[in-house]
Amino acid sequence: RGKALIHSINVAKCDVLIFSDEYESAIQDISSELSSLIKLFKFTHRPLNPSNPVTKASGDGITDLTSLLENTPPMP
Repeated sequence: RGKALIHSINVAKCDVLIFSDEYESAIQDISSELSSLIKLFKFTHRPLNPSNPVTKASGDGITDLTSLLENTPPMP
C-alpha cells in the first residue's frame, strides 16, 4: 500500500495532498518519503462549528483542514 501511494503522489506531481482521517496512519507511514514541499492537509468528517472551532496541533506536519475551515471568517 505504501509504495503504490508514494508512486501515485509522485506521478501526479502533487503540491498539496488532502486526505480524510481514515488515511492518516498511511500518510504518516510514508510522509518521510514524500517531498518536503508537499503540504499535507487532513479533512475530518464532522459538522463544521464556526462558533466553537476545534483546533488540533498534531506536530507531524499535517494541517487540520477542518479546523482551518472553521477558523476562516466568511466573505463579507
